[in-house]
Amino acid sequence: MAKKNKVSQLEKAIMNCLETYSDEVTTAAKSAVDEISDEALKIVRDHAPTDKRKIKRKGKYKRSLKTRTMYESVTEKKNVIYASGDEYRLTHLLENGHALTKGGRTAPQPHFKYGDDYINKELLKRTIKKIEIGRA
Repeated sequence: MAKKNKVSQLEKAIMNCLETYSDEVTTAAKSAVDEISDEALKIVRDHAPTDKRKIKRKGKYKRSLKTRTMYESVTEKKNVIYASGDEYRLTHLLENGHALTKGGRTAPQPHFKYGDDYINKELLKRTIKKIEIGRA
């Protein structure tokens, strides 16, 4: 049953409803950011190159890829995918290619691009879907 309010309390009632909805939207958006960043990390790892030689460090760069929250406030959240440890040095070289000591260049091996494309495509869809589910 609907709650009855006096006309003088209408502003408070509307503000209360809007604040509640705003909190629900913010929570849904933050959880969508977490889910999408984890899925994008898997995509980046799938496309990350591994050393084909039979050496000790095989797969070390791929295992170093991680995600973490860079910034979080009441209304927004930013996550980042990065290479931890000493492996961060390889990211730029692998993404863009680099010069070889004997001349020539290596071919670029983009892998962060795939995760970025996925985030740009899916984040808005996932956020809207979570808001609609929360309101149902």
